[in-house]
Amino acid sequence: MAIDSYHHWAEAVTPPEGADEAWLAARLADARATLLHRLEFTSARLRLRGLRLRVLPPAAPAPLVPTPPSVGMALTLVGATPELRVREGLYRPERDGWTRCWSGYSLIGVTRDDSPETLPDDLVREAAAWLRVFRGHIEDLGAADAVPRGPRADPSSLR
Repeated sequence: MAIDSYHHWAEAVTPPEGADEAWLAARLADARATLLHRLEFTSARLRLRGLRLRVLPPAAPAPLVPTPPSVGMALTLVGATPELRVREGLYRPERDGWTRCWSGYSLIGVTRDDSPETLPDDLVREAAAWLRVFRGHIEDLGAADAVPRGPRADPSSLR
């Protein structure tokens, strides 16, 4: 896992037709998949154990009006038991940085034969280790911990 696996920042250019609920939900799903891959919490790894990934995303955000030229997304792992808990946020660019315009939580767990199961202990230990290492940083900064400062700042500027 990368040293910053507990969070992910992504940016997407808004299509000409606008940022409707379906488009925003799809961008958040892409960002969520990237975060899970960085955490090495992948479908392939789970299939080896006879498990399937189960994602309960938050309700889709409302369309952004007026439509911004781009949308930022910050996802942060904030819990590991009984399933992974991920804080998600949408941000619109402003002159002096990014402003949060929506937030929610997704729950990520596993199923076996379509029945929910608890996460395997080793996966919980791995996620919990990241939470212990970065807990103070996450709690001190809150949801904006992974938001670059300044418009179109690159991810290396995460605080």
